[in-house]
Amino acid sequence: MLEIQNMLKQKLAELFPGVTIYEEDLPENHQKPSFHLQTTARQISRGLGDRENQDYSFDISYYSNVTGGIKKDCLEVGTVLLQELGLSGGLNLRNKKAETIEDVLHYTFNIRFVLQRQETAGKMQNQQINTVI
Repeated sequence: MLEIQNMLKQKLAELFPGVTIYEEDLPENHQKPSFHLQTTARQISRGLGDRENQDYSFDISYYSNVTGGIKKDCLEVGTVLLQELGLSGGLNLRNKKAETIEDVLHYTFNIRFVLQRQETAGKMQNQQINTVI
């Protein structure tokens, strides 16, 4: 999970150099322009065999430094995020959506991946017992 957030943060820094990126907690008097990266939901379900399906939902909020009127930069940033933001390692962004609500751009998406679960208990073994009756 932390690796995914770090990859997202790194990709945002590549696409938008010089823009401050906050994770989880957004300070009251934060810098603008800035991004706020937060995990909004997490779901784990059992897959086939020893596999585990993990679904994460993210919201990347963009706070513009433009005041008044329609914020063209929110439209531009949303377009770049929809087209350019992607992760390596076979992680695909799903259900991508960018919308501006109350002068803040919200870019939401899901990531789903499958993990091989680790065995926690030892396997049962055959034992041979010699008894005399």
